[in-house]
Order: sequence, then C-alpha cells, then structure tokens
Amino acid sequence: MPYEGIDDLIAVFGLLAPSYPELRLLIVGDGTSLPSLKELARRSAFEHRIMFAGRVPRDHARLYHQALDVFVVPRKDLDVTRSVTPLKPVEALASCRPVLASRLPALEEIVSDDTNGLLALAGDRRDFATKLERLLGSEELRIRLGQSGRREVLDTRTWRANAHSLTLAYHQLMEAPR
Repeated sequence: MPYEGIDDLIAVFGLLAPSYPELRLLIVGDGTSLPSLKELARRSAFEHRIMFAGRVPRDHARLYHQALDVFVVPRKDLDVTRSVTPLKPVEALASCRPVLASRLPALEEIVSDDTNGLLALAGDRRDFATKLERLLGSEELRIRLGQSGRREVLDTRTWRANAHSLTLAYHQLMEAPR
C-alpha cells in the first residue's frame, strides 16, 4: 500500500547504502504497490542489495524480524496512518528489534522515542536517514532499544496484560460516583 511509505524507505536506503557497503534492505509483503517498488529498486544503484521476500506465512514472520537489525515503519502522514495502529511493529519489538517509525499518533502508541525505538518525521527522508544511521552506528543502542521494546510488549501487549488492564478499568468504573 502506498501509505506504508516503502518508496521513502528505498530512497533512504539509497542515501545510506554508499557509506554502508554491508547494508541490505529486506521488504516483506506484497500488494498493489509491489511492481512500482521493484521498479524503484531496479532504477537505484543498489538493486542487488534490495531484496523482496513477497508474502510470507504468518508463522514465519518472526524469523524475518529476527534476521533484521532494525525494523522500519516509514508510514506517510495520512488520516488512516494517524489513526490505525499496525501490529507488525509490535511483533518486531517482541522479537527484540528496535523500531524506527514515523512520528504519527498511531505509531507513538507503540514506539517510545529513544526508549524502544526512534521516531522520525513522516515523509522526511533525511530525518529517517539520520535516525537510521544513528541505529546502524551503535549496536549498543540497538540492543538497549530492542530489549526495552521486548520487555514493554511482554508487560503490556499480552492476553494476560490486557486482561489485567481491563479488570482495573472495570473496577474503576464500578467505584466511580454515579
């Protein structure tokens, strides 16, 4: 989908690839934008370093997360991306991967800047490149953010955690003056 911002991610990759010869870009999934994204990759000077895995079975997604150093969510600033919280970044955090995401309300529900990932201005390729370069330059930062993200997901985004939160909310509602 065009709102995912993968075209921006390919452009950011093109900005960083010359300085990072080992850098690779893995794009997982398919959709109507896939042909145009492959064309963008083909026209770049780094087509051989951009891989398209296509759609993968849901039970294999965590293997792809674990293969990454950073999970990037470069969503465009649109009504839908401001209001719909995606699950994929949560899965990446659960896999102990830092997330670099667009600074949008729906993503700020998941990514806490400099706690479990980094946030960049939506659509700002230079800001994304700067933040990604910061992550690429520090394994210690990637590990710290990834571990924090995993802890947070296990503390707040499991069935048990949801049940606990709902129980507290119901108790507060029952105790509230009428």
